[in-house]
Order: sequence, then structure tokens, then C-alpha cells
Amino acid sequence: MPMPRLPSPNPVRPGSERRLRDLQQRFRAVSRRNGEAPSLRRRFQAATALVAAAFVVAVVWILASSPWPIAATLRHIASAPNCGVARWVGLAPATRGQPGYWKHHDRGGDGIACEPWPPRRGET
Repeated sequence: MPMPRLPSPNPVRPGSERRLRDLQQRFRAVSRRNGEAPSLRRRFQAATALVAAAFVVAVVWILASSPWPIAATLRHIASAPNCGVARWVGLAPATRGQPGYWKHHDRGGDGIACEPWPPRRGET
């Protein structure tokens, strides 16, 4: 018994060569675009690393140039927003020249920032 003849798995159709060239051109275009992307990605990563390094250098310079120990300097920086935070980190009230003193916290202009509230009547 003779073997049945199977159809070709990739029959050549009219116009298939043109479609194949078109697909090849599209693949080349995608490959070129993807070939450029890593260089742009590397540039972005290098710029990000440069900005991060500059930030770290600035923070280290600020901490190193402070007249107070590093922990006190960090608490001083944290107390900047308001007196509530200064009290929370343990730097209030503060006199001029001490960590925790910020001019915008000194409402009376007397050199004492985040002064304690006046006691209520009946309290001593």
C-alpha cells in the first residue's frame, strides 16, 4: 500500500516572499530600536547615580560641619518643622545656639524657641 502524500507544511503562496521581506524589515527596525535602548538606559542610570552621590556628599558635609554630635544634628534637623516635633525629639525649649533652636520657632524674639506654655490657673 503506497504512503499517502502529505501536504507541504510551508506551502509557497503567491506574494509570500513580499510578506517575508516586510516582516524581516519590521524585525530589523525593532532590533535597531532595542539596540539603542540599553545605551539610553545606561545614561539614565549614570545620571541617577551621579545625583545620588551628590546628595550623599551634601548630607555627609552637613553632618561633618555641624558643631554638635551627629545624633544631635539629626534631631536638630528633624525639629525644623514645628515646636511639636522639637518637643517630641527632646530639643524644646532651646536657646539661641543650641540644637533645636530655629528662628521661626522663636515667636517672642527673646532667644528662646518653643517656650513652654504658660501654666493653667491653679497649676504650679
